[in-house]
Amino acid sequence: MKSQRQLSARVGRSLFLCGVIAVFTVSATAKRLAPKPVPPIVANGIRYSAEGNGEDEYVVAQDVSTKKVLWKVNIFHNQIDPWMERDVQDVYINELKLNDKTLFVMDEKSRCYSVDLATHDVKKRACVLRRNSLRHSLQLKQAVELRSTGQPRAAVPTCVAELRTPQLPSLLPPA
Repeated sequence: MKSQRQLSARVGRSLFLCGVIAVFTVSATAKRLAPKPVPPIVANGIRYSAEGNGEDEYVVAQDVSTKKVLWKVNIFHNQIDPWMERDVQDVYINELKLNDKTLFVMDEKSRCYSVDLATHDVKKRACVLRRNSLRHSLQLKQAVELRSTGQPRAAVPTCVAELRTPQLPSLLPPA
């Protein structure tokens, strides 16, 4: 009787340990990589940065000299389905671009938003540029300069032609 109890206890402990190991093994294998860090933008003594947890994403404005948070605005809320894995549902901000008094934000799903820096109003916008083309703003600027100097149209990258939309009519000189 005693040996049967000891055997039963050993089996129980072994099953428990196998269960614990299985839980930690499953939880350690995430389906997505960590989000790439978004470089902050510093202008006029204010640092604009992206923060969030994949469910709620924010833009934070911080005074560079005092490091005091001036304002924080929610860019978007990502609805999480409780029946799906959390990590594959997270969406992060992956790009920031400052243009005069507007901060443009792009998320990992190529959805674009604009933040009015004076009123902190957030508006969802149609992405005028192709995905990842915000990173090539220097090339875009060079293309606009080429076009304004009379270079042939073939020298202008295709992403510049996409900019001639009602949202940005004054960005390019007339053709």
